[in-house]
Amino acid sequence: MFMGTFQLKLDDKGRLSIPTRYREILHQKYRSGPQQADPELVLSSIGPRISAYPRAEWEGLADSLTEAITLPGLHQEARDLYHVLFGNAAECGIDAQGRVLIPPHLRHKAKLNGEVIIVGLNRYFEIWDREAWEDYQASLQGREEEIAQKIVELLLLNEVLEFLCPVSSGVYVDATLGEGGHAEGILRLGIPNGRLIGLDRDAEVLAVARQRLAAFGTRMHLVHEHAMALRSVLESLQLAHVDGILLDLGVSSYQLKYAERGFSFAHEGPLDMRMDRTAGQTAATLLNTLDESELVALIQRYGEERWARRIARAIVRARRHSPLRTTRDLAAVVTQVIPPAARPRRIHPATRTFQALRIAVNQELATLEPTLRSAMACLGEGGRLCVIAYHSLEDRIVKRTFQAAEQAQVEATSAVRVLTRKPITASAAERQANPRARSAKLRVLERVCHKSRQPSRGTA
Repeated sequence: MFMGTFQLKLDDKGRLSIPTRYREILHQKYRSGPQQADPELVLSSIGPRISAYPRAEWEGLADSLTEAITLPGLHQEARDLYHVLFGNAAECGIDAQGRVLIPPHLRHKAKLNGEVIIVGLNRYFEIWDREAWEDYQASLQGREEEIAQKIVELLLLNEVLEFLCPVSSGVYVDATLGEGGHAEGILRLGIPNGRLIGLDRDAEVLAVARQRLAAFGTRMHLVHEHAMALRSVLESLQLAHVDGILLDLGVSSYQLKYAERGFSFAHEGPLDMRMDRTAGQTAATLLNTLDESELVALIQRYGEERWARRIARAIVRARRHSPLRTTRDLAAVVTQVIPPAARPRRIHPATRTFQALRIAVNQELATLEPTLRSAMACLGEGGRLCVIAYHSLEDRIVKRTFQAAEQAQVEATSAVRVLTRKPITASAAERQANPRARSAKLRVLERVCHKSRQPSRGTA
């Protein structure tokens, strides 16, 4: 695995010394052939950087992209990326001194002049101009939480698709659609006729997903609804059952991204936190109207925060002078009352309080079990329900609801079985690369049989 960051210099001929650790990896893992020839790199530039792939990794990437580029519904931007990636690629050997000669056209494209930064990215590494790298790092400031959420979504995408196993004759549901990343994967694997129904309670993010998935045409049907309304949505489409359902719980990366939504303490914004901005109380309303004991109970129950009493007392004290209106207002109050020595090292001190408020505002735990039971009832024979949870409170409800459904076979009209006795989690390497991945857990349940055999599909 290539990892770490190194600052080096190009020589006058445009040669770059590969870090010793990287050379060891190249020789240990990528030497090939009967003569154990020295490995080659394939260099390609997209934007202000050069990507350096061991030949074996490049060939794997090429095979995957060549297959993907033929899929229906692929965005033109992806095709353009394919042309850029392969159009300027160059094969480069490593000399006896461990140096690689970067071709002039790639040096010019990435604006490499002298000092460069090498960044390890697991199976390949990147080469940046030092100033461009510093500008890029500055652009990430304040977006860490949003980026981490996107990474977590990507980490479990393959596992979700493996369990759902979309086919052309199938009908699938993403009941927490978000920006449509999982839905796009389902639609691509279900070519040419597989269909997807997408639900989301957030009208704004639903519009983003609609634009993203537009190329799939009538194969997708999107609805502004809470996941708990799945059964009525299917009835309106004359569908008795479906072949697979996904629930990706918690806040979406889109909601974290925009300050006006009020989900993130990284941005100054109003304390809203409603996933559906057309209904319900805002976080500001709860903070400024609940009494101290109610705030303590909320923060303890939904945030599992050991300093809940201190935080609630500080909120009440602060709002006597002025109502708490913004995310920064709340984050500052929470941070001030948690002793420095007791502040968590891996998360912001206000993380648990923000989680508690978000859960309360959106009634996430109160609606979870009914949503799970509704989803199970909508599965056809062999259909699977995949649920991704991000904290122990959610995961505990998912685990217990699945277990109860599996054990209650006598009184049920059908049988189910839990396919994941232990939840699927990110690998150790993924958890190290992205701390938020530590909390993501995927559980899967399958409908085994139906006693009353109704048609599993109708027409939408």
